[in-house]
Amino acid sequence: MQGTRRTGTSTARNQPPPRAANWIPSDSAQHHTLNHGYNKNIRVIKSVSQNSVNTPSYLLIQVESLDANIVNYSWHGMYVAPFLNRLSKSSIYFPYALSYHLAGGTSDSEIAILNNIEPLSDTPTISIEGYTFPNSLPMVFRKNGYTVNAFHGNIGEFFNRNIGFSKMGFSMFYDQTRMRLSSEGWGASDRKVFDFAAKAMESGNRPSFDYVITMSSHEPFLNVLNYFTSSKYNDISSVKLKSYFISIEYVDRMLENFINKIRERQPNTYIFVFGDHTPYVLNSGPYKRASFELDNYSFEFVPLFIITPDNAKRIESERAVSFMDIAPTILKSSNAHYTYNIMGENLLGDFGDISIPYRGKLYDRKQLFQLAQKTVLR
Repeated sequence: MQGTRRTGTSTARNQPPPRAANWIPSDSAQHHTLNHGYNKNIRVIKSVSQNSVNTPSYLLIQVESLDANIVNYSWHGMYVAPFLNRLSKSSIYFPYALSYHLAGGTSDSEIAILNNIEPLSDTPTISIEGYTFPNSLPMVFRKNGYTVNAFHGNIGEFFNRNIGFSKMGFSMFYDQTRMRLSSEGWGASDRKVFDFAAKAMESGNRPSFDYVITMSSHEPFLNVLNYFTSSKYNDISSVKLKSYFISIEYVDRMLENFINKIRERQPNTYIFVFGDHTPYVLNSGPYKRASFELDNYSFEFVPLFIITPDNAKRIESERAVSFMDIAPTILKSSNAHYTYNIMGENLLGDFGDISIPYRGKLYDRKQLFQLAQKTVLR
């Protein structure tokens, strides 16, 4: 979810009101210990790479409520997300990536991916006023001369992203207001956000690090009905499930257009596509989300696709990955100079030795993969 539940008058189609989350008092930073996992899992990596004319760009696309199981799910013989299904065979595809979806909702994805830390379980990490994001990935690339921008179809005050993203090192955070996009349900449509991001990325003359957060497939999956519909799922009795499939079908089309455009214009770009969390309101019916309970905690899995400039292809069939693996993968593929604390592994090389940290414990990648695989309805 993009935010916590709130009372008040709903917006169009009963969407949650886009109110800003307040800052946690500054002294709270001293009373919350950020969970970096076990010390043996933390390593400092240093780069001495030289700048190159072939310096790559990076585009990270965080897709709202993109569940791991939806990539290969079909209804009456037709894939709900045909582009992502094809992409799973034409990219480096990890079927099960562990999401860190705790007190901060969707913003926890950004905290984990952009800072390589586990977010707090008792308060939104991005809203702690005294936190300075010392392990920020965007800041690494900004210091290396990159254009570093973020894009989101929601208002920037929500979860105080406008302040948090600035502290992380983003040169510009293009929220709905800054992009001058109108609301279509709750927030701007993904098509308009992608169109704006594509133009902004094209205008730059330096390598770029860009982070795009989508909104159209936000629960309760009614945004898309303002500008897209599909009759493929008319025989589904559950309104939420039908709306979810329609939302993912729309987002899948928009992703295809956006990614194809970027690959054509900026071929030397690593593109990461992943969900933020599972659609947790879908708990019964003909579709089962990729989530299970273990050690009294909920584990949620989303897909992760990596499109490389050399169009490498691979499907991971044994091990789960996590958001902690994204930062080290990006850094190892870059020409950037950096010193950085990491907990994950480089997914573009051999990996599997380091366990996945989650809520103070370490978990075996093969075990998590097998458990996640069992969530698929047979």
